Amino acid sequence: MSAASTWPLRRHGHQRDCGAHGAVRAACTPVGVARTRRRAGKCGLFAHAGRRCRAPRVAAMTSQPEPARTDPSASVPVPASAPAPGSDSDSGSGSAPAPFPGAVPPASLPGAVPAVPGPVSRSVSLDLTGRTALVTGAASGIGRACALRLAAAGARVRAVDLDPEGLESLADEVACEAGPSAPAVDLRLLDLTTPAGLDAAERAADGSDVLVNAAGRQLVRPLEEFPPEEFRAMLTLMLEAPFRTTRGALPGMYARGWGRITHISSVHGLRASAYKSAYVAAKHGLEGLSKTTALEAAPHGVTSNCVNPAYVRTPLVERQIADQAEAHGIPPERVVADVLLADSALKRLLEPEEVAEAVAYLCTPAASFLTGCALPLDGAWTAH
Repeated sequence: MSAASTWPLRRHGHQRDCGAHGAVRAACTPVGVARTRRRAGKCGLFAHAGRRCRAPRVAAMTSQPEPARTDPSASVPVPASAPAPGSDSDSGSGSAPAPFPGAVPPASLPGAVPAVPGPVSRSVSLDLTGRTALVTGAASGIGRACALRLAAAGARVRAVDLDPEGLESLADEVACEAGPSAPAVDLRLLDLTTPAGLDAAERAADGSDVLVNAAGRQLVRPLEEFPPEEFRAMLTLMLEAPFRTTRGALPGMYARGWGRITHISSVHGLRASAYKSAYVAAKHGLEGLSKTTALEAAPHGVTSNCVNPAYVRTPLVERQIADQAEAHGIPPERVVADVLLADSALKRLLEPEEVAEAVAYLCTPAASFLTGCALPLDGAWTAH
């Protein structure tokens, strides 16, 4: 087992650090209808018209240790701890001398953090019936939101992650939303930091029409204290793994004359922050990989783009906000506005569903000329 796969996960019941695992739909509603979320006492159970709706378990799960999930898109520097596996963004904990030292027990933030006004609707018209979509980091956060969005558009989803419970609850939610006639989710339990996991991911990408690379994690430390093995593992997960899935997907996309590749990068693919050397290096490399792919793939009807979120609302980020607010005696809104979003003109967190809607747009015919681009969802952070 690699060093990267041995870090313990922190849990609150079924709630994982990164993403939305454990937060499920309050009701199974038709696609496009606004939905709310509640905490589930048991993964994979959904309320439906007063009863529980449990979808049949899904197909082949290849097994490897430990979860690597979707990262929200950037996180507050926090006190020292093991790196948190996650999905794409800075949502890990770290041991850098943070601007706000001294963590305290997590606090709940019902309504404390500014949110998008109203539910995020699926406003992009997209039909992926007959298409296959591979999503890495699909068990939580941005990756989960992307998997749900592409499934809602009719795609057959192959979901790659290290979190078996998160993958199963994703499959349940897809079936509950779309009904029994929807294509079953193909679950792939893979560790994308290992040679075996990379080989399996490349094979899993074969035959996919849509590829979304959303797996990632974060560790915050000064360069001179950054563990070389963790630096290597993070680049493997967030740069080599997207290379391998792209490599696996391209031949089939070329043969069919159509393909959409989207990498969930970060504002840190366009800007740097102190103490995040591995994350920033991986995301900047991902931008270059995407641009090179765009140049090579354009004659074959295949596009390649990056989506670059700033801070995304996930349980980990909200707990970090609560920690900082309590430790320094300031309201959570000030932590968000003055610390996380100091460089953002929009003083709220991004929702995972907003990122997924941008990914959906990149799959539409209207986006067929959009390739080799970085699409910042950063509230004007990079406008500085």
